[in-house]
Amino acid sequence: MKTLKKIIFQLFIFLICFAILELLSIKLFPEYSQNQKYKRYKTTKDNELLIIQKGKYQFFELFKGLKIRSDKDNLKKKYDENNTKIWIFGDSVTGGYGLKYTDTFFYSLEKILNINEKKFNIFPVTRNAGTFEDIVVAVKEHENIFNENDYIVSQFNYNDIQPLQDIKKVSEPSNFKKSYLNILSSSINKIRFEYLHQSTFIRVVTHYASIVKKKTSGNCEERGRDALGHYSYSYGSLKYLEESKFAWDSFENELLKLKDITASKKLKLIVLISPVSLQLKNHEKINFHNLDLDCSRINARQKMLELLNNHDVNFSDPLGLFNDVMNTDIEENNFEPFFFEYDTIHPNIKGSLLLAISLYKSILNYK
Repeated sequence: MKTLKKIIFQLFIFLICFAILELLSIKLFPEYSQNQKYKRYKTTKDNELLIIQKGKYQFFELFKGLKIRSDKDNLKKKYDENNTKIWIFGDSVTGGYGLKYTDTFFYSLEKILNINEKKFNIFPVTRNAGTFEDIVVAVKEHENIFNENDYIVSQFNYNDIQPLQDIKKVSEPSNFKKSYLNILSSSINKIRFEYLHQSTFIRVVTHYASIVKKKTSGNCEERGRDALGHYSYSYGSLKYLEESKFAWDSFENELLKLKDITASKKLKLIVLISPVSLQLKNHEKINFHNLDLDCSRINARQKMLELLNNHDVNFSDPLGLFNDVMNTDIEENNFEPFFFEYDTIHPNIKGSLLLAISLYKSILNYK
């Protein structure tokens, strides 16, 4: 009986301490006290998927073999052969990460384009990761759904520049071990995001744990890949400069393949360059891993623009618009970041609207 009382008392003390830490976390880190729910559901239909990201419900539908972000309306109704279609291929930015459907850039773009009854239909095709090669494959495999003069928009992110994968030289036992660890990690993450992250305190602990794991200080050589993270190859991190050059060469080849196949099918290609917070001032707080562009040896944006201009590829580059709006906000003392908290890649509602405006201009001025 004494042991039971002792356990209950210790549990009571633990809960009191946890409650105090939770309240302190909510007070000191308000950005972690909301919009942090993540969950993945399979719907009753085999071709539908529901995801919750940052507390926002997101609906995806497998339509004509492509995974498309939907407003839960039947895409078959939306697909009109008589309308000009804009197929946007991209990663989680195109998927509208953390945004409800009506806050995404493709929703705003469709409303702006159709304001004068232009009759455009937009289909955001999402992939977890990939390159221009993915779009080439998609156009080849699903060519019957693309009509002449449809737009193919490839949403580019600076983390798309990656080196060719090395030939794997691992034994079967190692592969099994890796697979087992991946499964275990995936299971833990599911529990963490779905249940543990209901607590602001645990989210704060997770946040700082990710910082501790990275080398956030030291010179460029010492930090290695942590100096630029996902952007190590696009920006030519000092330690990976040669690999970065090969990665850009490979990327250029894929761009040319995409240009050739879209031209052969009389599709209008536009590359949408999604900015990252590292390119903007006043976004230092978001860069919590202290990624350092001083460790770069390639100006990634300049390199990208050179490739697109040299190969006569139409593009949308919203960075100038981001800077213009930001400077206006700063002058009025109304500055708010364009990206989600502690996220250098995904634009928030405001950033997504600017993506839509920039892409709208590129579509109207298409040559």
